[in-house]
Amino acid sequence: MVNQITLIIARLQLRCYYFFVTSAPDFRKQGLLKAYSTSLMLVNKVQEVGAKWDFVRCAPSIVARMLTVAALLQMKIVNSSYSRYIDTESGKKAFAAVIAMLGRASLKANDLHDRVRKIMEQLWTMHHSLVVKRKQEPSLNVKSRLGASVLHDSLWVWRQEFGGQGSPFTHERPDNLCIQPHGAPPLLSASSASLQIDEQMLQGTSAIRI
Repeated sequence: MVNQITLIIARLQLRCYYFFVTSAPDFRKQGLLKAYSTSLMLVNKVQEVGAKWDFVRCAPSIVARMLTVAALLQMKIVNSSYSRYIDTESGKKAFAAVIAMLGRASLKANDLHDRVRKIMEQLWTMHHSLVVKRKQEPSLNVKSRLGASVLHDSLWVWRQEFGGQGSPFTHERPDNLCIQPHGAPPLLSASSASLQIDEQMLQGTSAIRI
């Protein structure tokens, strides 16, 4: 079972690279839909193992990190124009399952898993409320982190929308796509939240680069 999870993680990391395809729309779409299916497979497999023993609390950190990547990918695909090609309910349930698993992996309030869980809930609400995003193909603004770009992109969006940080890619957005800040309060102070997530969640990112 654990070996199967490791193989699915590797497959998901590689399929996240379809976000970088720009010259072949159909190839990109099919690849991202495969990545979406792989993300569901990862969540389901971890749940299957977790039903037998408390796997998520004992698993290596890469498992929680890639569950987060899987959920963020599901968030992007479900709330995009690709939603017409998928079972969106499965994506919503998988995202909720990852939130629950991060909650079980958390050892105390406001530790890393707890903060990531809350950030993901805020990001889902934000993406779901943006009608314009649901009419567009899923995309990334941060593309410099290879297999971890989905995670870095989502954290930068959160920093901009909820953490009071400026966006490093604002100049790349068309004016009509600029996202207005939401009213949800930051989980911690803007500086401490963004720095702690960057330093802890993204620690060891090189392990994700395939």
